[in-house]
Amino acid sequence: MSISNRRNSLDEVRIMNNDSINLEENNSLLHRKREGIFPSPLEQNSLDSVHKYTKKELLIYAICFIVAIIIWNISIENKKDITPTSMHLFAVFIFIVLSLLFTKARISIVIAIALSFLSLTKNFKCRTIDNIMVDCSKCGKPINPDNNDIIYKCQGSKGAFSVALSGYSDSINWLVFFAYQIGKCIEKTGLGKRISYIILKHFGSSLKGIGYAIFIIEIILAPFIPSNVARGGCIVLPIINSIIENISQNYRISSKASEFLYLCGNHANLIISSIYLTGSASNPVLMSKVVSIYGSEYDLSFLKWFIGAIIPATLVIILVPQAISIYLGQNNIDLEQTKNYSERMLNQMREMSRDEKCLCMIFGFCLLMWTTTSITGIDTSLITFIGVLLLVVLKVISWDDIISNKKAWDTFFWLGGMIVMANQLSELGISSLIGEYIGTFIEYIPLLPIKTVILFIFYFLTMLLFSSLTGHVIALAGPFMNAAEKLNIPKGLTVAFLAYYTLLCACLTHYSCGTSVMYYSQSRIKTKQFITIGIIISLIIIIIYSTIGSLWWKILGWS
Repeated sequence: MSISNRRNSLDEVRIMNNDSINLEENNSLLHRKREGIFPSPLEQNSLDSVHKYTKKELLIYAICFIVAIIIWNISIENKKDITPTSMHLFAVFIFIVLSLLFTKARISIVIAIALSFLSLTKNFKCRTIDNIMVDCSKCGKPINPDNNDIIYKCQGSKGAFSVALSGYSDSINWLVFFAYQIGKCIEKTGLGKRISYIILKHFGSSLKGIGYAIFIIEIILAPFIPSNVARGGCIVLPIINSIIENISQNYRISSKASEFLYLCGNHANLIISSIYLTGSASNPVLMSKVVSIYGSEYDLSFLKWFIGAIIPATLVIILVPQAISIYLGQNNIDLEQTKNYSERMLNQMREMSRDEKCLCMIFGFCLLMWTTTSITGIDTSLITFIGVLLLVVLKVISWDDIISNKKAWDTFFWLGGMIVMANQLSELGISSLIGEYIGTFIEYIPLLPIKTVILFIFYFLTMLLFSSLTGHVIALAGPFMNAAEKLNIPKGLTVAFLAYYTLLCACLTHYSCGTSVMYYSQSRIKTKQFITIGIIISLIIIIIYSTIGSLWWKILGWS
């Protein structure tokens, strides 16, 4: 298929707009050039992008490097938990974030370079044979300078590299990977197309109507599936893929239309997860933190949690699709033809195939297990793994399909690296240090309402340092609760902000949780664009929850 023909496909338009070029296409172009076939201007640009950095890109990399060097050399005194390794790791992490924001670097390559550099320089936290956590650079060195006989029993270089690889054994990373396989299966069997026809039949009269329908799907599923990744990645995302495919069969639409639906899916997953106590695994973790620090009187039941969220969350749900549409410059599209087409195709579809029935059976099994994890104690990732294995055994999906799922493997690689970075930032004390500095800074602000808003804005923004919602809660919920208590912020108000911001703060980036990772990777939306719309939606959330939300919680007697 020629490149000019490919551009008529919605999927290919997304690829062309992405900041990375498909490797196979580049190889093809290079082969044609060697054969003397003169490339088109578009092809020439693709070839140039493989070999050359622009002066602007080099300048941006230089600035990122200078910022990282400055942070690298900062010395934090009077903080026993903060070591040079802490600042070195933080410097590399900031370099990664800046590079992804302001350059066209492939995230997997940036992560690979960062992990290699940190392993070579031993800037990780290693575990000794005696089960002591110590900077990898101290391995083999005396514990006490006055006694050379007692040393830290660990291997610096080998230990550092083991830490670098630890993210690839993380259950969240595997959950995302398995969710990709189930998503591919939903598309391959045609079940996703069948479901998309049903949705388009009822909500497909306009693009924004479909956007709001995605929120409705999440609202229905969220109370019963306590994993936002399983819900978003295994169920909703494959449906959105099929909806986009069906729309493109009737309309020649720009990539902005698909970006609109993917962004709606991502933010719907996070916003709806914040409404229910059972919307995500991180919510019960937060409540256990609250009980351990503030006592059981501040524990939020399922009903209390839902009532506290309903007013501000409803306003956010109404505004978010509008905000995404305005940012993308994507006007609402009348899709009446697609609605009629979907109804017609739904009537023409045959009975469910053997593969569709098998998939539904396995999917039903997974749904049952996901909804009963609190009873069975079986990990969500393990349930999804078993589901994928059953699909392979029943030959609904082949092993070759799993091997060839490039997006799944690419995401698995860079997400594992981000998990390592986030975990190590917490291990090395950077996360708690930031929380401590924030609390000290806010003490000097005179008015309590302003103190409250600013404190929890900082809690919201600290998600930039994490790639796990649960990790964020474990590392920072305690320090922020203690800071709020010192500032005399009502405990009920503190619990409310932490409860709802714990999920909502994941709107900020493409690496903050598994669902965002999947939508980002599947959609091929540019990194800068994904984060920019995340910041816009975060501003909407903060304004609504700080004003209307606070007033609502006051009416409920929480403050």
